[in-house]
Amino acid sequence: MERLNVCICGGGQTGHLYAGLLAELDYVRVSLLTRRAGELRLQLPRAGIRVKLPGGEVLHGRPDVVFDEPSHMVPTADVIILALPGHIRPTALAAIAPFIARDRPVHVGAIPGNAGFDWLAAEALPRNVVIWGMRDAPYTAYDLVPGVSVAAGGGPRHRVFACHEREGNVRAEAVSNILAALFGATFTRANVFLELTLAFGNPVLHIPALYALMGPSSGNPSGRFAHPLGWWRDLTPTGAGLIKACADEQYTLIEAVRARYGWRLASLKPLEDDLLDNYGGYISDSSSLLTMLRTNSAFKGLVPLKRTRDGRQFEIDLTHRIFFEDTHFGLNLLVTLARYLKIDVPTLAAVEAWSARLTNPQFGMSTDYLPADPFQGYTEKSAIAAALN
Repeated sequence: MERLNVCICGGGQTGHLYAGLLAELDYVRVSLLTRRAGELRLQLPRAGIRVKLPGGEVLHGRPDVVFDEPSHMVPTADVIILALPGHIRPTALAAIAPFIARDRPVHVGAIPGNAGFDWLAAEALPRNVVIWGMRDAPYTAYDLVPGVSVAAGGGPRHRVFACHEREGNVRAEAVSNILAALFGATFTRANVFLELTLAFGNPVLHIPALYALMGPSSGNPSGRFAHPLGWWRDLTPTGAGLIKACADEQYTLIEAVRARYGWRLASLKPLEDDLLDNYGGYISDSSSLLTMLRTNSAFKGLVPLKRTRDGRQFEIDLTHRIFFEDTHFGLNLLVTLARYLKIDVPTLAAVEAWSARLTNPQFGMSTDYLPADPFQGYTEKSAIAAALN
């Protein structure tokens, strides 16, 4: 394969993971764009970022360049990967857009490509850009030591990507082949990009679980806890019930879109089926949604807590990304789409309204770039499976 210049935007867990994985490929030149470039350059070992894979294998990949000024490496990029939370993407795209090459196709995508990324990118980027996104990240990422190491958790069994409606089959097939070469897997093209925005993800998992821990009916509205909590190991039956109720309403929205517009949305299934289909090999007890989430070894993470001022307890950290990404760029968009189609989603709406009151949308909202008719302009495409190179 021809040498690819890949620019990864984001110095968090997934940015480190992709930088380490892709830098090991001899046909890829990796640059990492992050505000923390100076810090990471000081910490970066000679061998590169240490990546621990789900099976225990360890590899090292050293990005060729770690930088914080978009004008430095963005102009030479063939592929740009946004490994950023949804609420950071508008600012990031505005920063890189002036420096993207105009004389050739440049493939700019988000992992995952949710929160209406196709709408946002089409407004922000030049016309020569090929806009793409993945439905799910190829791996989860955790245990980050900045500049030094990161661990990869399990990923979905099915790898799905989408291209913006304006991209023809030739460009979509090029994206498919690029993703196969970068991630060593076969990718199937979603029939419409909206499939990525409607897919289950963190918003319908995190926020209902949190609502059960400290919502108005939790008995703990102050959100104080005696010890740190894991999202899934400490998930309560009430939390699982709320997740199921929200997911069922989200699937009602999906079914309504199918019925009204005739789109297959082939990768979208009820949550329990989706988990078993994509993560069944990581789930040791599939008897209920509660046990699926508790025993899924691919899912990691701690509830965002911080010490109380007196140091005796823990409380919710309202500056954490979930209150911006999962609420203002997640649940809010789902509720808005449901209202557009006049679909009743009372549990989703109640959980979203509660979460929205916790923080101001200081990064904006995904509905800021929502088209007047969010369902207009999509034409169902044929699925494309990439051949491994």
